[in-house]
Amino acid sequence: MLGAGGARGPRRRRADFPGGALLPPGDANIDETYGKEGMGPDEVGSHRASDSPFGLRDMAGNAYEWTTSSLVPSELVARGGSYFYDRKTRARGEPDVTPASLRAANLGLRVCADAR
Repeated sequence: MLGAGGARGPRRRRADFPGGALLPPGDANIDETYGKEGMGPDEVGSHRASDSPFGLRDMAGNAYEWTTSSLVPSELVARGGSYFYDRKTRARGEPDVTPASLRAANLGLRVCADAR
């Protein structure tokens, strides 16, 4: 599991978003990217400006990531923002605790696997 630092980069790097202090609409799939028309998830890699310094793609917007809490490992949290929310929601940085039964179109998970 990656904490917020996975999106922003090393702890000493001051940034609210993977690409720095700003998040223009075209840099991530957020509510205003397509003028709030036809909102939905984009193919991974569509917004390269939201890649993290570690090469993780689409770390801002697109879909909230469902993961375990770094503070309370038994809790599930959603972090990263989604196509349905604005950049302020994403910049907040605080994950939302979610029940295991939650089902939402703007919630996903990141699958990490060897490319072989």
